[in-house]
Amino acid sequence: MSKRVISFIASLILIFVCFFPAHAVGSEESMLGLTVDFGFYHAVKSGRCVPVHITVEKLGDFSEGVLELKVPVNNQEQYIYEHDILLKQRGAQKINFYIPIYADTKYLQINIYDKKGECVFSHKETMILQDDYGEIFTGILDRLENDESRLNNLIVDDNSDISIKEFHITTDNFPEHILDLDLLDVIIVNPSAEKILTKNKKKTLEQWVDQGGLCIYNESGKDSYEALGNGVICYCSENLFDQDEETLKEIFREIIDKERMSSIQNEMMMRTDSDYWEINDLVSMSNQGFTASLYLYMGLLVLYLITICPLVFYLLRIKRKSTYYSYVVVVGACVFSLIILVAGIRTRVYQSIINYCKIINLNQDQVYEDTYLGIRSPNNKTNEMTVDGSYQIFPVQNGYNSYGIYSDYFFLSGVNANQSQQDDYDLKMKRGADKSSIEIKNNEAFDLSLFHLKRNGVNKENRSLDARLHIFDNAVSGQVTNQTGRDLEDVFIAGFSQFYYIGAIKEGETVELKEEPLTNYSVQFFQTVSGLFDKRHEKAASYHLSTCFAEPVNRFKVAGFAEDDGEFLGENEFYINGTALVSQNCQVDFRLGSQVYYPVLLERPAVISGNYRYKSFMMESGYCVVNYELGRELQVDYVTFYENNCEAEGISYRKSFSGTAYFMNWQTGSYEEVSLPGRLNKEMLEPYLNDSNQLQVKYVDNAFGDNVYSIGIPYLTVTGRG
Repeated sequence: MSKRVISFIASLILIFVCFFPAHAVGSEESMLGLTVDFGFYHAVKSGRCVPVHITVEKLGDFSEGVLELKVPVNNQEQYIYEHDILLKQRGAQKINFYIPIYADTKYLQINIYDKKGECVFSHKETMILQDDYGEIFTGILDRLENDESRLNNLIVDDNSDISIKEFHITTDNFPEHILDLDLLDVIIVNPSAEKILTKNKKKTLEQWVDQGGLCIYNESGKDSYEALGNGVICYCSENLFDQDEETLKEIFREIIDKERMSSIQNEMMMRTDSDYWEINDLVSMSNQGFTASLYLYMGLLVLYLITICPLVFYLLRIKRKSTYYSYVVVVGACVFSLIILVAGIRTRVYQSIINYCKIINLNQDQVYEDTYLGIRSPNNKTNEMTVDGSYQIFPVQNGYNSYGIYSDYFFLSGVNANQSQQDDYDLKMKRGADKSSIEIKNNEAFDLSLFHLKRNGVNKENRSLDARLHIFDNAVSGQVTNQTGRDLEDVFIAGFSQFYYIGAIKEGETVELKEEPLTNYSVQFFQTVSGLFDKRHEKAASYHLSTCFAEPVNRFKVAGFAEDDGEFLGENEFYINGTALVSQNCQVDFRLGSQVYYPVLLERPAVISGNYRYKSFMMESGYCVVNYELGRELQVDYVTFYENNCEAEGISYRKSFSGTAYFMNWQTGSYEEVSLPGRLNKEMLEPYLNDSNQLQVKYVDNAFGDNVYSIGIPYLTVTGRG
């Protein structure tokens, strides 16, 4: 080949390289290094929040762009999360996402765009997603990594094939962010890990339990349960991993009660946020500004009918001008239509409506804020609202709507670098340091879109709703001081089964309580005490208490409602209707002299027969037999049974117990009838308590039988010496 031909070909190649630079993914791998970590060993669970941690490392000339995370929701839609990339010389940037996972989220697509909007890097990560059976995600916390499989694939419930999927976690990589643990149902803490777990990590573990987790301390030297908010802490004296398979099954069936087991399975089957319907009900508040009395419109209608029909006809007939009746009717109809139109101006909605409930939990160091927000539009126009940039925003979604059709949003976060991808979405989110925005499209008129906004902060101003109480024998004394910076309404004190309504407390005011009787109620049936509240506050109080006392826990909360100006929403032209609930744990003394009062049993009762729900003290059959564990080391002075006030006006499917109670006489081995509710002192209890302080009671319903869904069994409290 001649030199001229070679020179000509080389020139063409040079021109091609200069004017058509390559952007293939492979060629950019030398410019960027990418590390992706998500879930637990890439295993995820639908209906949960999954942490995605991405590290972008600069290896070449690339320095600025956008990272795009695509998450499929179903075969038609996907979420897109975005984050700006700004890399310094030989630097690295860590980017964290917390994303909801649904049934078709089986991979993550990661793309990186440069400043021109051109893709310079593309990578796909496959997810391990359970889809056809229930798995209990169980983390095993050790001091060092241990790959030995000790619980994996253990079937806990033979009827529903619910099994355990284990993940090994070391104390070094145990996270300090609670959302990193959202995938887990159970955490087993081994003794070696418990001793060296840092203070911050222990706090994260406690918060995870409080929000519904189940923590098991292995080889703890004792056997007991301790409720904490929605979750449970279990102490096992023996080493779980030394037991045979059948013993392990029995232990887990006892620890993971039927309600929790059913919740795990339903979450997988329904593929929805666990509290979707509760949040939906919470923010579905009526807007008082749009309501109007029907009497006005009824009066106008009656006046119209009287005027058009008999009165006009009579007057025209007298004047012998009946031929004009049809014309007068048309004019009269137009006039009255105009009157009704003017009268209804304030009832018509022109802007979108935002309803929200802000729940603020205070403690000495931190302020935890959860805001549940719903937005509706009177038409199908695009809605866009801005919120404070300090909030993490999560869409709250239902996997299936009432017609069985999959319903979801298309989700973007950040400024989209690729303009061509902006036009096809239903929900777009832009996250910023100062403010974030949410844009909703294609919703039908008055369809509800739900969001959960979360943020935690330092309690810099030492805000508090301080309650220092003494509770004994169903009565409360002490004082409550409002230092929240707001005037509060509908202030109340509540425990797992005891309630006291205070009312209004102004900022800086202290209210004294002196042996005030507590009302016994069920958290699940809040209607029995909600009539004391303003109608605007009933749903928020009920939701808050249900999240604090899902498990029987020896703890009390004080809470009250304050006006909220919605400043977190920024500059939005909406009809806004919201309220704030401020809450804090109470400091409670349950002692009187040498005696200790236990409003909640130290251990779970065992159900011998029948259908009994210990979380609400309800039975769902004509009878049940319950073995109460009063505390093995407790010297019982007396036991008090209080009536379960589970009935509410207009509700017929539940009734308070009015049958017969029988106590097992351990000396004779037979049941003896005992009158309840009431108090049984030490002498009366002697034949009914065995050496382990167990009290076995058989409840027989005489009045309702199977005609009602639930029957409220009396509440049981114990007073003794520990």
